[in-house]
Amino acid sequence: MPRSQTLDTDLSQVFGNPQRAREETSISLQEYDMVTSGIGRDAMDVNTDTPPLTCTWIGCSDKTFSRKSDLKKHWEKHTKPYVCEELGCNGLAFGDKAGLHRHEEEKHGKHDARRYLCPVQSCPRSRKGFPRKRNRDAHVSTRHRAGSTVGSEVFRKGSTSATPEGAGSENLGGKECCDSADVPSIADTSGFRAKLMELEREREELGQEMKELTFRQLRKDEDIQALKRAMQLFAE
Repeated sequence: MPRSQTLDTDLSQVFGNPQRAREETSISLQEYDMVTSGIGRDAMDVNTDTPPLTCTWIGCSDKTFSRKSDLKKHWEKHTKPYVCEELGCNGLAFGDKAGLHRHEEEKHGKHDARRYLCPVQSCPRSRKGFPRKRNRDAHVSTRHRAGSTVGSEVFRKGSTSATPEGAGSENLGGKECCDSADVPSIADTSGFRAKLMELEREREELGQEMKELTFRQLRKDEDIQALKRAMQLFAE
């Protein structure tokens, strides 16, 4: 049966007269196909008439668009059709491909993601890096420049380096950090003293943690020996 006759038959069941039904509902063949194909009413909420085009999502501002492609992009912000397939993300959805791509780079290391490395070679982030430049710059500012402005030129030069994830430590901008022109004057050593105190404090914390771990290991060894003796007694 032709599509127009099918439409007339379906509409006549509701209104009795197909011609009057067409006039009263003003439904188009395109909209009819969307409903009968199972796309659903939500997809029809996108205005597909001539410009200006509007979004009819509930609660959305009265925004107008001159092109259907722009309206489609806007509509996807509501429907979020781009889903992360990683199990740990539990179907996390995004409104555009760029958002999904950025998420996969930052959270899952996909797409040969570039990493922005910390220029301080002793820092773990000099190997692990950051997915975004602003994250790396904030790390350098808060972690390595707290209470001191010494070596700011070194950090500034190193902050422009970016390398693919997994690159070796030889690409950390270490050469720039060691150039004689970048070394602060001898009189200005407050930054070095602050860094030295920070490293010594971290060493003390690590030493304390090692002592606690050693003590816990001894206790575990004693428990194991006690259980072994108990098992021997039961075996006898």
